[in-house]
This record gives sequence, structure tokens and C-alpha cells, in this order.
Amino acid sequence: MEPSDQPNHAVVGVEQDLVHLSDSPALKGLAWSIPGATTLTRAEAAALLRRSRRLLDPQQMSDQERALIASLAPECLQRHVQA
Repeated sequence: MEPSDQPNHAVVGVEQDLVHLSDSPALKGLAWSIPGATTLTRAEAAALLRRSRRLLDPQQMSDQERALIASLAPECLQRHVQA
């Protein structure tokens, strides 16, 4: 496997196609309605973030958590960027 073909595990909370809710308090809070959920697929996490983006507060997130959310749904953080 070429280096560029290897999965990117540089973002905390992401293992292959799964996002661990324990690595993102914001995402875990949004997933309250999914009983017993400890992981979501990247697609499920991105959809949840997009539906609930108004509830996100990037200033309350660690750099690692912001990086995770940016890797899933970057537009969810854009409204908080000041020009």
C-alpha cells in the first residue's frame, strides 16, 4: 500500500469510518437521541453536525475536537469564523 492510500488516523476520534463520541463532547451532546451510541459512521456524524450546527460552540472545543468536526463537516464551523 502506498503512503497516500493509507487511512488518515491523524484526527483524534476517527478510526477508519467510525467516529468515537467519547472524543467529542459536542458531538456526544448532539447524539443524545441515539440511545447507547458510542460510535457513529463518518456519514452519520456529518449529517448530525449539519442538522444541529446552530448548537455548536467552537470556542468551547479543544483544537482536536475542532479538527475532528472540520474533517466531518467543515461548513459547521465556518459561520463562527470572523472576517
